[in-house]
Amino acid sequence: MSKDLTPKQNAILGSIGSTIEVFIQHPLVVWKNMLQSGKILSRNPTHYYRGVLTNGFSMFPLTATQFAGTGYLSNKLSNNSYIKSEYNQQILASTTTGFLSGIIATPAETIIVQKQEVKGNFIQISKNIIKKHGIKKLYRGFIPCSSRESLYTCGLLTLSPLIENSMVNKYKLFEKKNIYSSMSASIISGLFSGLVTQPFDTIKTHMQANLHNTNNICLLYTSPSPRDGLLSRMP
Repeated sequence: MSKDLTPKQNAILGSIGSTIEVFIQHPLVVWKNMLQSGKILSRNPTHYYRGVLTNGFSMFPLTATQFAGTGYLSNKLSNNSYIKSEYNQQILASTTTGFLSGIIATPAETIIVQKQEVKGNFIQISKNIIKKHGIKKLYRGFIPCSSRESLYTCGLLTLSPLIENSMVNKYKLFEKKNIYSSMSASIISGLFSGLVTQPFDTIKTHMQANLHNTNNICLLYTSPSPRDGLLSRMP
């Protein structure tokens, strides 16, 4: 994301990049979901691409919202007399936009998680969830999902540029910003963001995989049962 670009340009660039990313890493997402929900891993390679289209179609508006929203809020906050630090403005803008993007991410990921067990397309699975559990279940895990997106967006759009600027200013290896400094900063911020967001993602996936379970977030995390508790799901 760049403050030099318009919200529309940021949205287009972010959406294209994230959609390409989906088709590369979707098997890893399925693998992660199966481990987090305690399911048996399939030996069928095609199983790991179940829900890829749903993931791709949801990622386009999701990332567009995160990139365009963060750019828009950052520009608005730049004129705010209470928050003078540019990085504080970026943090507030990215975390706020990331949290709101959970409105898009939650139902899409509920369907993706359910698709690992239930055959059918996006519409069929949506109807099945609404018929059996009610429309509210599409948003099961909204709080942990939005919390994850909030932290992830902050890491992607705020932490990564901050790390790159620090690397360029402090280390002779990076005399100026280039593809190597950008890649290095992205890897570092990505690893950190993944570590911080993992607990929220685990809770979200477990809640969405067990739509019949009415336990709240705290009970899901602290339950001593190997089946219901999330302490055993953490890496």
